[in-house]
Amino acid sequence: SYHSGQDIDVDAGTPVYVPWKDLSTDIKEDKTGEGLRALAVVPIRVRGEIVACLNVSSHVFDIVPRWARAALEDIAGRIGSAIVRARAEELQRLAEKERKTLEERYHHAQKMEAVGRLAGGVAHDLNNMLTPILAYTELLESAFEPDDTRLQPIREVRAAGRDLLQQHRQF
Repeated sequence: SYHSGQDIDVDAGTPVYVPWKDLSTDIKEDKTGEGLRALAVVPIRVRGEIVACLNVSSHVFDIVPRWARAALEDIAGRIGSAIVRARAEELQRLAEKERKTLEERYHHAQKMEAVGRLAGGVAHDLNNMLTPILAYTELLESAFEPDDTRLQPIREVRAAGRDLLQQHRQF
């Protein structure tokens, strides 16, 4: 459609094809001296929404020929389709990245759970081994007189066992 003497407004969603002589004066004054003869403004749509415009000026034609209009509208449609594809690919890439991040977190949580179970099992086993050692050292200690020199190694084993048990409980 031609917009003689009017501002170019593609908000309606239709392409605008204007001979240069019919443009409003403020637009003409901006481009005076460039030798422009016609202007085409074709909206680029993405899912029905205008996201940009394809602006083409002609130095050759006084009006934009029908074949050029068809080509410009086709190009604008292809640009819109390319934008849709690019956005879809970006969303796909982001979703894949998020999936990988969640998968890594899940595997990390599984490893931490396994380490926790292993540590719990080791702690249980250590406790099971230290308890009889401490009990036997107490029993053995009671079999000797308090000033018997043979008690020294028994007391060292008992002290080491208590220290180990204390460290184990703190852990």
